[in-house]
Amino acid sequence: MKDYCHKKANLAGYIIRFIVIYVTERNAPQETAVALRRAFSKLNRRLRAERRDRQTSPGKLSVLSRLYHDGPATPGALASAEGIQPQSLTRVLADLEAEALISRRQDMQDRRQHVMEITPAGRDILYETASDQAAWLAAAIQTLLSPIEQDILRLAAQLIDRLADAPLKRADRPWHADTSETPQ
Repeated sequence: MKDYCHKKANLAGYIIRFIVIYVTERNAPQETAVALRRAFSKLNRRLRAERRDRQTSPGKLSVLSRLYHDGPATPGALASAEGIQPQSLTRVLADLEAEALISRRQDMQDRRQHVMEITPAGRDILYETASDQAAWLAAAIQTLLSPIEQDILRLAAQLIDRLADAPLKRADRPWHADTSETPQ
């Protein structure tokens, strides 16, 4: 019990230090955004390096993931969800279909459209990629981070998940009006 209380006290210390730093820095949201973007980019590069399957591009994996998590979708809906033009997705969808990672069927509500759906082979690719990356990440977390840091990272993951779902528009970004403060 004593060890548990000591760990929680250390966690409280980390949190208090974080709050003090955050409150004393007026430019904290922009600086935090820049630091997070850089860290995510670096982590993303490392996770890509941990994939065994090097033939399925990140763009293809993104489409497979979208179809897996969101279900069948039209090419237009996929492009919109991915934030790209439908023409940019045409080649990716053709390749995925040729590799039997997705299937195409006629939309029952609008027969002019087609609906794309992930196949069992597509799910296998996603599972293999996710398990490779999760294994490396879990080992890195266990090896490099203290139990307190692991708790903080777990909390940060929940916060990042909330941020990823935020429906902010361009006008809601305070630094957008003044380009001199735009995070790089």
